Amino acid sequence: MKLFRGFSTHPDRNLLDPTLETPGIWFELRGGDYLDPLSDPDGWFGPALPKRVLKFYCPLPILPWFAWNAFGKPGYVGFKAYGVDSDNYKPWAGEENVYPGSQALHLSARNGLTALWLALPLAVLWWLAA
Repeated sequence: MKLFRGFSTHPDRNLLDPTLETPGIWFELRGGDYLDPLSDPDGWFGPALPKRVLKFYCPLPILPWFAWNAFGKPGYVGFKAYGVDSDNYKPWAGEENVYPGSQALHLSARNGLTALWLALPLAVLWWLAA
């Protein structure tokens, strides 16, 4: 599983590092593999498997990512990159998708209510599409 970026305000940043350490904003458009457990009763690594797993490939860098650090409070909303390289992912991600260097996107938001309100419309759309 692989990712790529299109436009980015911080093209040298590691895709897997979601937050900015210094004040500023980071916007970019991403593409590649999307893999997300939906309706997961006890977290990604719990014994109960997610009820559904949304998986698709986005061939164009059109999936938005927005991160910020304002007054020492970092946050983000959008399509977050993560490494799919732990054996803990195999039960729901599939053995063929879990290997060193494997990466995927999933919809995520952090930083309290601000991120939640920004992410809610996107989350509803993705849930309906699944």
